Order: sequence, then structure tokens, then C-alpha cells
Amino acid sequence: MLNVKACNGAVARQLNSGAVVDVDERTAARDLEVRARIVDSARRCFRRNGVAKTRIAAVAAEAGMVRQTVYDFVESRAHLLELAMAARMSEFGGSVNERFHPEGDVVDDLVELTAVMTEVMSSDPECTELAAGMTPRNAMRFISSPDSEAQPVVVGILAPIYERAKEAGLLQPGLSIEDMAAWLRSACAPLSQRDDLTPAELRRIIRRFLVPVFLTEP
Repeated sequence: MLNVKACNGAVARQLNSGAVVDVDERTAARDLEVRARIVDSARRCFRRNGVAKTRIAAVAAEAGMVRQTVYDFVESRAHLLELAMAARMSEFGGSVNERFHPEGDVVDDLVELTAVMTEVMSSDPECTELAAGMTPRNAMRFISSPDSEAQPVVVGILAPIYERAKEAGLLQPGLSIEDMAAWLRSACAPLSQRDDLTPAELRRIIRRFLVPVFLTEP
């Protein structure tokens, strides 16, 4: 006969020892690896065939898996586009670091960082093609929703200057870094589409209209 009490004790010991947590962590890590492989495969297909001509079946074949497995990890083709865009944005760090050199003044540095992020995105062919493949509704969600795949990418880029502004007492009351990232994405996306702005004019607009949203007067 099954000894329920003994079984429950064994489960409790597993939980206390962390064995179950370890299994969960391994599963989560494996899932992240599979989704990353799917996104990498999708990006290769998008570059090779174009966004409009790429179907989930082609992505699955590129990743070496069946179509249903792709859908186990992404909600839809539109979601896959967002993941591909976020993956490309996460690679901007190197380009941004090459062009952004903090000078010490928080306001000036926020203006320059925002301008550089906008310029890097507007000049990137892959981002341009992925954005063109999104419906207007999905593009707006990707740009402005706090649940967007882009949100953690932008939060990571902004984190150092957010902490500097916080330490200097310059943040607007109640402003979280999540709010800052969401507002910045919403404002910078339209600016990245304007080819009539000179670098100086872009920075003037950012200083005049965006900085006061985030920072108080020094």
C-alpha cells in the first residue's frame, strides 16, 4: 500500500532541498534557449526572404523543429516580429556605447543618450524592415505598451542615467524607470522616422519637450 505520509515527507524534503526549484530553473533556462533559437532563425529568414514572405513554417524549418513547437514559444507571427525587433534592439548597446560618451551633466547626458538611441534605430535596416512588417496597431503596442518586448531593453539602457538622476535628486516625483522607458519609446519612435531633422534640431526637440517630463530643473 502506498504510504501517503512518507511520500509527502519525501516531497517536502525535495522542496526544502531546492531540488524541485533546480528542475524548474533548468526548464526555464531550456525554454529561453529554445525561444532564442526560434527568434534567431526568424531573423535569418526575415533577412533572407523578407518579412512579408516569411511564414512560421519557414522559421520552424530554419530552427530544425516542427511548426507547433514554434507556437509553443511564441503567440503568433506578430509576436515573433516583436521578439525579433527586441532582439535587434538589445544589440544596440555596442552602437550606443560607441557614440554616447557621458560628460557628467545629467541633463546633457540624457539628451545625448536619447538622441543617440533615436539615431541608431532610425539608421538600422533590420529595424526598419521589421517595423514595416508590423500592422499599425501592433507597431503602436510595441512602441508604447509597458508590456512590450522592447520595454526591458530600453530599461537596461536607461538604468545608469536614471540612477544618476535619482542620486542627484533630479527625477520628477514618482517617476519610475519603467515609466521613463515607456514614455521615451513612445516619443522617440516618431522622431526616428523623420528624415528632416538635423542632429542639432533633434537634440533641441528632446531637450525642450522630453527632458522636462523626466527631470526637474537642476
